[in-house]
Amino acid sequence: MEPSCNDCFQFNVTHRFKNSLVRHCRIQKDFTNLVAISGGSNSMAMLHLLWSCLNGNKSQKKMFFKVHILYIDEAQAVFNTSETEAEARRKFVIKHCVDYGFSYSIVPIE
Repeated sequence: MEPSCNDCFQFNVTHRFKNSLVRHCRIQKDFTNLVAISGGSNSMAMLHLLWSCLNGNKSQKKMFFKVHILYIDEAQAVFNTSETEAEARRKFVIKHCVDYGFSYSIVPIE
């Protein structure tokens, strides 16, 4: 793989992500799509890619679909984390959803 600058890398990743959405997920204009996230680095990167698809940039076309984020809170039931840590994770997820303008639902696994 050839080295590339940060802007070129982001452009290529976003372009490939868009192509994958269109080809494999059958994303349709104006449909709401439920996207489940864990709050980890991979799902947060996916949120950024979805936002990039919807907002585009000067050299890429925007996509027109809606996103609703689902976060299943399993912190206490599965991982036995403290309420403080679980609340911090929920706030982290909510902050990113609000920043990107996505509607969201948080559902405890209990």
